[in-house]
Amino acid sequence: MPESRDTTDSQSVPEPGLPNPTAIAVARCRDAYLKAYLAFRDNNGGPGKASTHYCEKAGGRAFRNALPQLSSRQNILAFIACIAEGVLLEEAIDGNDSGRLLYAAQVALGALPRESSQPLATISSANRKPGRPVTKPTTDA
Repeated sequence: MPESRDTTDSQSVPEPGLPNPTAIAVARCRDAYLKAYLAFRDNNGGPGKASTHYCEKAGGRAFRNALPQLSSRQNILAFIACIAEGVLLEEAIDGNDSGRLLYAAQVALGALPRESSQPLATISSANRKPGRPVTKPTTDA
């Protein structure tokens, strides 16, 4: 059974001294790959007897199961970093899968609400006169 994939759901910047959520996600994917690879090898005759191809396939499945969910901006960034790491490992994610997975991340990123640089209430309260209600700025031209 795959472990929970929602590992880095914070959208805030990590505090100094705390581990980087993206680095944690990449390490989790690499660890899942290695554990599955070794477990398959050990359960199928050990080194020299188990098929390297099937060990790599087992590791690749575990790597993909450990990918963060595409549920927040931070998770999407971690997901992309994990895909890059998986491609570098070569056995974890092949070229065809990487393109599809990165496209999924692109779509998920586009579906998130955009972050504004200044909250609307701050803009409105700075431009209003005392005693008048806060309203959205109009764009009538």
